Amino acid sequence: MNTHFDKKVRVVSLENLKAMCDRASGECHRFEVTKVTRSRVHVTYSNPDEYAVDHPVTAVYPIYPNVFESENPSVVLDVITMYGPEPDIDCFYLIEECGPLFRHERNGKVVWESEYDILVLNNYRKFKVEVREDSGLLRYYVKDAEHGDEHQF
Repeated sequence: MNTHFDKKVRVVSLENLKAMCDRASGECHRFEVTKVTRSRVHVTYSNPDEYAVDHPVTAVYPIYPNVFESENPSVVLDVITMYGPEPDIDCFYLIEECGPLFRHERNGKVVWESEYDILVLNNYRKFKVEVREDSGLLRYYVKDAEHGDEHQF
């Protein structure tokens, strides 16, 4: 039996993947790029239990050379394999669902931020933020008071 399969795959640079891991990590949930080989990158997820014992799960993503920067390969966000005590693909949705991040300079330091963070939280101009329901989903609409531009997040 042949199964129909049609999927959009996201590709990010290795530096973007590291920034996505930092952004998705919290006090308990930790994501880290642990190993990079010529054709694979290993991302480890760890969430300690109530006794502070780590149970790391590692996902392996394919990479291929980046034609613009040889030291910053392209990573395909499609898990090839997983290993660990209890491999669960759901651990990695925080990375795969992370929106695009951009390098941005703030206070003389380069940070990775989303478009929303850059436009609204850094207060370049006066913004008005509205939350509207659109097709059953709550969406952020940001209106630029000076120019009248509206952005959806």
